[in-house]
Amino acid sequence: MNEVLNRLNKTCEDKKPDLRAEREERDRREREGEKAKAREDKRRAKEEEEAKKREAELRYCEIY
Repeated sequence: MNEVLNRLNKTCEDKKPDLRAEREERDRREREGEKAKAREDKRRAKEEEEAKKREAELRYCEIY
């Protein structure tokens, strides 16, 4: 029993997490995700606007 505890104690590592760095990393990932979503939304809006313009031109051409 004592041998097992000694072996466990030898492999035990006391890690002190860097909470500030972890938070900054998490915040950075969240910002990147938000930026990617904003870019995607902007791209979709642009595509929709172009599609509306094409449809309007086609309707105008059909009338005249």
